[in-house]
Amino acid sequence: MNNLNSTPGANGLPDSHLTKPVQPQSASAAVGFGKVVTAVELRQFCMERYDCLQQPSHHLQAEGSIGILRSVTVSTDGSAKIYNRQVDGSLAESTVPTRGAVSSAILSLNGLHLVTISNDNTAKVFDLADGSCTEKTCICLGDKIRSATFSNDDKHLVTISNDYSAKIFDLQADGSWIEKACIFHGDKIRSVTFSSDDRHLLTTSDDHTAKIFGLTDDGSWAVKATICHSGKIGIATFSADDKHVVTASDDHTAKVYCEAADGSWSEQITIHHDGPVESLIFYYDGRILETTSEDGTRQLTALT
Repeated sequence: MNNLNSTPGANGLPDSHLTKPVQPQSASAAVGFGKVVTAVELRQFCMERYDCLQQPSHHLQAEGSIGILRSVTVSTDGSAKIYNRQVDGSLAESTVPTRGAVSSAILSLNGLHLVTISNDNTAKVFDLADGSCTEKTCICLGDKIRSATFSNDDKHLVTISNDYSAKIFDLQADGSWIEKACIFHGDKIRSVTFSSDDRHLLTTSDDHTAKIFGLTDDGSWAVKATICHSGKIGIATFSADDKHVVTASDDHTAKVYCEAADGSWSEQITIHHDGPVESLIFYYDGRILETTSEDGTRQLTALT
């Protein structure tokens, strides 16, 4: 691994590869109600939905799925409603059957699963596959649930609680969700991120650590590495090929961890700045990492 503190084009790498970040490709949203739609059409649908909502209470949250023309809203009265676009273009509205007041609701990317979070320390997962809203699992935790995140393939769900824990739930063949792992930190968990292949999960916490969890062959989750900093971790991300994890911290460093052939993770390099590291960008198919700092500098590092 080489640190490239010179100008772009060093070591024979073309300037064009070092000046243009890798951007995710836009994907078509599919299926739903007999029509293939683009992300632009989905956004238009969401805007139309906002215009026609006629509830007396203010809507705190609105979220749409990519796979199906479906969206969910949460209102200040504690209710959650689902809106489905029909073949004729009309909107079908249904209320999510929950007992307590809902504080947030999250749709899976394919639009087939919904999780609601309530103020009574519970989260409920609903199956939307047949157009109905059927409760499959009630997650009861000992403290307030702050957030929930679906994996990219919609087969895993992670909740974050105020008790410094995150729990991973996996989708079963019967549509239920069962707890597979509990992740503990020494302070509030700030973020959870799935790798693009959904085989790893990255958590960050106010205890100045990040943890990498991996999905094993038997379906369980195991801790693979704990990344330690002496300051707040502001950013943590996977490379495009999921082989590297990078963390950026207020302790003036960025740390790069790499996955070995046997599935283990180890620190590959620590990048030093004279101020907090504020951004990370991968270039050149993930082989070049750019770090920028509040000290006004940037560094380009070649990853092996």
